[in-house]
Amino acid sequence: MQIFNVGQEVGVNRVHGYLPSRIVFFLMNLHIEPRAIYLSRHGESAYNIDNRIGGNPGLTKRGQAYASALQ
Repeated sequence: MQIFNVGQEVGVNRVHGYLPSRIVFFLMNLHIEPRAIYLSRHGESAYNIDNRIGGNPGLTKRGQAYASALQ
């Protein structure tokens, strides 16, 4: 893979397989201009209160309020 002029032109040859194609996809979709990225954990769930891991529990009222505040 060759990337020219900070991504304005990309050359790809002989890429075979799942992982190499995913890497090419990732590299071709990089955006190098500055921008904000927000990371957040999920809101509080019923399992958080019980110290349980896994499953698919619903959010508590506090977790729902947290999710609403993110929007």
